[in-house]
Parts: sequence; C-alpha cells; structure tokens
Amino acid sequence: MAVDAVTALQGLDDTLHLKSGEMVMIFGASGGIGHMAIQLAKRMGARVLAVASGEDGVQLTKKLGADAAIDGHEDDILAAARAFAPQGTDAALVTAGGPEVDQALAALAEGGRVAFPNGVEPAPKAQKNVKVQSYDGQPNRQVFEKLNHLIDAGPFEVHIARTFTLDRAADAQRSLNEHYLGKLALQPTA
Repeated sequence: MAVDAVTALQGLDDTLHLKSGEMVMIFGASGGIGHMAIQLAKRMGARVLAVASGEDGVQLTKKLGADAAIDGHEDDILAAARAFAPQGTDAALVTAGGPEVDQALAALAEGGRVAFPNGVEPAPKAQKNVKVQSYDGQPNRQVFEKLNHLIDAGPFEVHIARTFTLDRAADAQRSLNEHYLGKLALQPTA
C-alpha cells in the first residue's frame, strides 16, 4: 500500500486536485493502483466511472464502490462515459496505456484534467482543451497523514490476486503478463 496507495492519492489529490462532487474516470481501475484509487476518490466525495479489465474486474470495481463500471476491452468506453457524465467527466486517472485510453479521454469536459503515473505507456493524449500531466508517487509525511485519514474513514480493501513465496519470485514476475486483479504479493519462504 505504501507505494500504490500513495501513487493513487497523489494522482487524485496533488495532480488532479479532485474535488467533492466531481466525476472522475479511472482507467485501469481493477489494477493495483486503480482499485485503491476508486476507494480514495469515493472518500474524497467524487463520483467514479471505473474502466476495468474483464467482467471480474468490473465486479471488483463495483464492490469497491464505483458508481459505474465497464470492461475496457469489451464495452464502448466513450458511450458509457457519455452516459455516466453527459456534460463530460471532470478528470481521469490513467494507470494503464493503450489506444482505448485516448478514445475514452474524448469524454472529458472542456477544461478537464488527466493524470498518469510516469511509466504508463503509451502516454495518454487528449484534446487541446484538456490538461494532461504525468507524475511520480512520492511518499512524504503529509501524503501518509492524508492517506491514513482517508483509510480510517471505513473499510478499505487491498485486493491480492495471488501470493508467491520468495523462492517463486520468477513465477510472480511471469504472472505480471497474465490477467489478474489488484496486486500480486511476495511472502517469505516457509
């Protein structure tokens, strides 16, 4: 959590400056950063459209509190985003890259904001009237205090898809290329 939750919070708070009542699209919502971002955005008072991977990802994001959720590989993201926010979404947190991202960003309102952690490839592109900004999750005392406050507001789930012992770290690395939800975890060898 110290890395992914910090990255999620800094994207939502420090980069997007998400405000209560705003509508945010979280792309990659069933992944490690995305599933935490849903919970944090809801606690910040935002309405969340989750773009997840697979039907299992859609179900996870709904369970975590997304107001609406779609499968980014199967559904018409732009149509779903426009149905969710007819005037356009205010912001988007992008934690996964691909051609679907740029299509989805067409649903942002004029003056909308996009944040993505450095390392997301390809970098998202949006229309001229939308601000696109990359960032790094940088832990510090203030972000941990805000994170702790938001997490203490109620149940918070870190979804672990699979756990590997350290002697199976190579298997864990290979699993990064497979479909999974949330996080993969390593634990000491027994």
